[in-house]
This record gives sequence, structure tokens and C-alpha cells, in this order.
Amino acid sequence: MTVPAPGFNAPEGTVRISLANLNEEDYVEIGRRLNELLDEYWEKYEAKEPLKDAA
Repeated sequence: MTVPAPGFNAPEGTVRISLANLNEEDYVEIGRRLNELLDEYWEKYEAKEPLKDAA
């Protein structure tokens, strides 16, 4: 199970993955999907134009 971690007194923007209830292969799939999601977020971040100087 993957849940937002702040409910467990962890910093915002983190997740908690329970290692108690799934088969080993399931954790491989969770890791793969998290990597895909993070790659997608990075691509979107990189595509943004740099901020212009407000001064």
C-alpha cells in the first residue's frame, strides 16, 4: 500500500510504502511506476521556461 507520508509525521511531498502485505513482485511494480511518475514530473519541470527577473 502506498499512502501520503505526512500522516505518519513525515515531511510533505513524501510517500510511505507498506512492506507487510504484498508479494515481492508487487514492490518491483510499485518502484517501476513511481520511477515513471517521477520521470514524467521531471520532464514537465524541465520543459518550463526559466523565471524572468522581476526587477
